[in-house]
Amino acid sequence: MSEQRGPQKPVSEDGEKDVQQVDDVESTLPNHETGTHELPSLDSPNQPTLLKSFLLVALLVFLVVSNVLRFWHIENDPPFGIVTRSGSILTDEGWYLKASANQAKFGFRAGEYDLVWFSHNAVFSLVNYAAFTAFSPSLATARILSASMGIICLMFFYNICRRVTGQLLSLAACCAVSGSISLFAFSRIALVEPIGTTFLLGSMFFWIFFGRRKWGVLVALLFVVLAYLTKASFVWGFPLLGILLLGEAFLAYKEKNLRFALFVLSSFALAVVGTMWLQQYLIDHSGFSGKLFQEWHVAGRKTQLARSNLLLNEIGMVARSFYVNQYPVFFLTGLYASFLLVRNGRAREFLKCDRATYAMVLFALGGHSFFGMFPEQPPRYFFFAGFPLVYLALVLTRSLLTPRLHLRAFFFLFVLQISLQVPLYYEWMVRDPGLQAYEVHQEVAKRVLQLDSRRPCPLIGGISSTVGLLNEDILPLDYQRAFLNERLEHHHPMFIFDLQTKVEQLPSNELVESVRILGVYDIMRNYVHRQPHVLAQIIYKNP
Repeated sequence: MSEQRGPQKPVSEDGEKDVQQVDDVESTLPNHETGTHELPSLDSPNQPTLLKSFLLVALLVFLVVSNVLRFWHIENDPPFGIVTRSGSILTDEGWYLKASANQAKFGFRAGEYDLVWFSHNAVFSLVNYAAFTAFSPSLATARILSASMGIICLMFFYNICRRVTGQLLSLAACCAVSGSISLFAFSRIALVEPIGTTFLLGSMFFWIFFGRRKWGVLVALLFVVLAYLTKASFVWGFPLLGILLLGEAFLAYKEKNLRFALFVLSSFALAVVGTMWLQQYLIDHSGFSGKLFQEWHVAGRKTQLARSNLLLNEIGMVARSFYVNQYPVFFLTGLYASFLLVRNGRAREFLKCDRATYAMVLFALGGHSFFGMFPEQPPRYFFFAGFPLVYLALVLTRSLLTPRLHLRAFFFLFVLQISLQVPLYYEWMVRDPGLQAYEVHQEVAKRVLQLDSRRPCPLIGGISSTVGLLNEDILPLDYQRAFLNERLEHHHPMFIFDLQTKVEQLPSNELVESVRILGVYDIMRNYVHRQPHVLAQIIYKNP
């Protein structure tokens, strides 16, 4: 089987070679070198040059501005609606970054008897540790890294769209994703999803363009492994790429290229086995933290599945995809276009599509199906969703419309999508959130360091890890019940910073006499737990 060659000359709508029409792709005739059926251009070649140039410039300006704004006041809190539906994001940032921040500040991932999340997000921790070492261990550094990963995602996505369409519609698709508040807001938060999605989307990119070459297969597998090691919940990337590689091996077998087919299958098997071994190695060498997370995250997920209704969970996922994940226009357009294709008997024709479409269909189905199994489905899990939903709306509507009408229809969808985001951005900008979280955390760090001269200065509580990102002298300690007494005895923290109920529970510990409240803070109207955050001094029974 021949390897995939470089870019070929573009064609116009009638299938003739046309060097001048740079925005078009190859004809719909089968390409036996790539094993695919290329789609015709989605851009109408008859569009006036002046109008097309104006639209290209306008889209480029929109894309540049929306990406530059990702970095504007990046320490500000995310939109209220995002965090109220996504769990304790402001807590999770510090929790995910704790190991890398401690390593950069103090030379160790965790204090004695403390818990850190490293065994199931090692790549995320190592990438952020590299950023902290190169710049500074701070919240801004981690968020800038996350925002940069969002831009890299768009670069991969643009090239995937260019596989089947021209510059104009590829840019419009990127702008539709980039301008949506879901991707914009989550890429400004230092969570695992932007980095994991970057690796997974990168894996699809390398399979789409270079999957017929050995090195392309290896790079695609490497990116899937990196996605999984960024966060274990990206495990769905393995069956996703596995199906694509199985098809690749089948095509090679039909072309009597048995060596390449065996290479693809053996490489995938080795990647899976190697990743399983590496995951267990990380668990075994992460102390009690690794074993606890294995129990909480893996066994806990299995318990969730056993106690919930899988069908209802998946139905809930579909509903959330419509009204929570901020892509209702493309979600409904894709569903309706799919229905029309089936009704008109053109589904078989659509399936004779480009490699990119196969990959993005599985990308959408794999991620939504996997996260849809669980009863807990915070929107940040679906950070990836905009890319396949926008892409599939793009190619599905192409199958139903003429090129000129399709161009107009997709621009209408783009304008409608962005228009629906405007009220959400407005609400974000004019909200009255109370104090900004980073302002509270800076004040807490300042007060603690004034009253406790130890360096590093221990601070216990579920939010202490986020405070530690804003001051290099704060050593955050977790408030989980496991090894809590040992943690208190060894570090003897003088202060706790957590939700009010957590602070009030501390005196029930056998080592603690009472707590003295030093400050009560209203952060984003106490966004998820509806409780103020409290800084308190710990009074021990035996000082």
